[in-house]
Amino acid sequence: MGLTTTSTLSDTMPKLLEAARFTEMTTHVMRQLAWVINKPLHSGTVVYLPYFSTATASDLTEGVDMSSAQSMADTAVTVTPREVGAQILLTDKLIRDNNEDIIKAAGRILGNAMITKLDTDLTA
Repeated sequence: MGLTTTSTLSDTMPKLLEAARFTEMTTHVMRQLAWVINKPLHSGTVVYLPYFSTATASDLTEGVDMSSAQSMADTAVTVTPREVGAQILLTDKLIRDNNEDIIKAAGRILGNAMITKLDTDLTA
């Protein structure tokens, strides 16, 4: 009976662990709950978002008119967009060596950083 150990899979194990580390960071829960607003170019530094009050439904009695009318109101929320970013500098030598795995990893790490920043901001 053969025995498989970490030393017999030494070339495979680091790749599996690396993929798991990437997957671990890319779970972005809050992004799915966000409302994306495309701000028109040259439209100022803030966005004004009105939102409306809620209404409550009531139980009715058959044959009796509803007597509890409700009103609606709006409230303005001011949103001030801001800029965030992340950067990894790759040397010319690294790019000349055409190490695609390193370049892809850098892009993935930057993407993960932006997702993490968005999740952190939205949960605050």
